[in-house]
Amino acid sequence: MAYYNRGNVYANQDQFDVAIADYSKAIERDPTYTAAYFNRGYAHSDQGQLDLAIADYSKGLTLDPRNSNVYNSRAYAYFAQDNVEQAIADVTKAIQLAPDDPNYYDSRCELYLKSEQWVLGVADCDKALSLGWEFSEMMQSLLENARQKIAIPTATPRP
Repeated sequence: MAYYNRGNVYANQDQFDVAIADYSKAIERDPTYTAAYFNRGYAHSDQGQLDLAIADYSKGLTLDPRNSNVYNSRAYAYFAQDNVEQAIADVTKAIQLAPDDPNYYDSRCELYLKSEQWVLGVADCDKALSLGWEFSEMMQSLLENARQKIAIPTATPRP
């Protein structure tokens, strides 16, 4: 636990190499320490080491297959590798595990829109909005562009 906690401190200071080393030591001491796999995956992802991140996320998910947040994180790693199909599959799994979490609809919306799947993207954006999500300016711009592509009027966000 001490290595894991220190790894978190280093990761919060953007010292990812040292954080990865500490997460690895935590895993050596307890190969079933799922949070250490997840956080090492995040650190690898932040360094652009996507294959290593995906490997850690995948190992952690074999130990804790109901962790929707990690499916979402792995999806972004897959998307960064241009593996859109697997990215969308992972976010879809996150949605199945946590259907009322607007973050996952936002994630899948973003993946759909960035891969020019306009209708599916708009549908997920609308679902996220219906669950109270607020989009960043970048996402608002992507959504407006998608609505223009498929000629759907702009939805009014909920107060």
